[in-house]
Amino acid sequence: MNYKYNEVEYAELIYKKGFQSPNHMPAELRLTAIYMRRVLGYKPKKLKEEFEKWCMLHISDYNRASYYKIVNKAVNQAVKKGSSLIKLDSISVYKNEIEFIQRCSIFDEQHMEYEHADLCQKLMFAFMVQLKINHAVSKMKNADESADGSMFFQGNQRKYSAMKKMAALPDKIKINEDLIYYLYLSGLVTPLHNGLICIDFMKDIYSLDNSENLPEIIIKDFERTGLYFDYYNKEKNIKLCEYCKRPYKKKSNNQKYCSECAAIVNVKKQKQRDLKKS
Repeated sequence: MNYKYNEVEYAELIYKKGFQSPNHMPAELRLTAIYMRRVLGYKPKKLKEEFEKWCMLHISDYNRASYYKIVNKAVNQAVKKGSSLIKLDSISVYKNEIEFIQRCSIFDEQHMEYEHADLCQKLMFAFMVQLKINHAVSKMKNADESADGSMFFQGNQRKYSAMKKMAALPDKIKINEDLIYYLYLSGLVTPLHNGLICIDFMKDIYSLDNSENLPEIIIKDFERTGLYFDYYNKEKNIKLCEYCKRPYKKKSNNQKYCSECAAIVNVKKQKQRDLKKS
């Protein structure tokens, strides 16, 4: 499971079972301290005592002098006003937002319709969802502030690879050369510098009024949001998993579940068979 947008569940896992990634000890100490402060409700003085006990239990070579700096930093971050853990379960997408993306024309150098216009729209959809995620996370971290919707995506090679995966694009497609360049030609994005892009079309998305509208799509799988766009467009072989209700690419006619849920369902069925035998 990806815990990037569910720090509450990840912090609970660390608290109960210890470090999940020893190479990221400071970050996991911070999450654990905030979990103990905000979820378990420890007051600052009690937090220091209980957090040190936790460290003694889960850090094999723990001693106060050696670990004072990073442990004290984690506690200070936890007791700081406004400290919180991210828990983002879903993102809402509205019909008029989807229709806006579908209406966007993508042109090539000769101002003809671009052959990969459909993939450009999938990437636009993924950019929109990512900026909605960023906006939601920003509001969680700054609860007292009114965070405006951002129009910028900043990324290195790793982040652009993650965006390609998020949009569920074919392996052969190069995200910058094959898609972003043509979105730029069509006036929908503006590449700036060092991987920074202004997502210009979001200005129109943000201007849409959805105060009285119900969501058309509720996105729960943030890693493959492009599949939601495919499912909405009734693309061949894109179905909803009968177990988790998330879209997946069907590989056979009798497939009912995505690969992750198929394993879970098989285990449950095996347990039921074993109970009947006993």
